[in-house]
Amino acid sequence: MQDQLLVIQCDKNLGPAIIEKEKYISNAISHHLSDTSTYQKIPSRNIPTIVKRLKEEISKWIKKYSGGLNKEE
Repeated sequence: MQDQLLVIQCDKNLGPAIIEKEKYISNAISHHLSDTSTYQKIPSRNIPTIVKRLKEEISKWIKKYSGGLNKEE
């Protein structure tokens, strides 16, 4: 049962709340990820190119800021 529940932080400093994992995922999709003014669906054929570009950007960032990062970071 524990893996079916999540403890989340409420908005407006109302403290923690417990919600069913399925409900949390459903709310995330319907209230956030379905917002086409913020998100767009990426065709699966574009994913490898996007992943490659993200890896390159992350590598550049790490190289640029590596002097300020410790080994774990």
